[in-house]
Amino acid sequence: MRACRQLLRRCKDAGRHGVPVSSGEIEVIVTGDKLGTFTDAFVDRVVQDATTDHDECIRSLAQSIQNRRTPKLVKEVVELGQNDGKGRLFKSECKHQLADLASQLGIHVGRFLYATTKPLSLEKRGGSLDVSAARGLESEERDELMKVFVGTDEEPKSLVDVPETLLNHLGNYRWFAHRLYIVDNGNPDLVHKAREIVATWDS
Repeated sequence: MRACRQLLRRCKDAGRHGVPVSSGEIEVIVTGDKLGTFTDAFVDRVVQDATTDHDECIRSLAQSIQNRRTPKLVKEVVELGQNDGKGRLFKSECKHQLADLASQLGIHVGRFLYATTKPLSLEKRGGSLDVSAARGLESEERDELMKVFVGTDEEPKSLVDVPETLLNHLGNYRWFAHRLYIVDNGNPDLVHKAREIVATWDS
């Protein structure tokens, strides 16, 4: 998916293979007789045409998609905590060092794909959220709070409010993940070299 998105963006920027270059062109397609052709088949044609493009990046991305060769993971940085310090450092390193890495490997920098996941939390309501603030949550979110009866209490409490539970301590923590991939097109040596170099980065 990410490789295809990168391919379409680069084809658009290059003005090649029939990819609309502006919102105006897209509007003409979706409001006209060509709407029926704006399907997955349209993307398939772009990929097919781009496999012989003279641009090394566009060609490599298209060939990877056509041959169903998924990009290979170069490095993953994950962290469970209240902030994303390691991930931000890794993202900064990618921003400043990928061009040099691509030069060392003899490939276009566009063959690297950077991906990050939406932070995952154990509870929508963190441990530092007080009761009054919790009441301000949408009804659906309030319904999703896990509650238990404690001792002789007549009303259940959210697990985040119970000091003995893990959620009380981890409610404010989130899981962050950042990944760097390379479109290798079946070249394991390329993947190995990329991993070796990236492993020396500070993150």
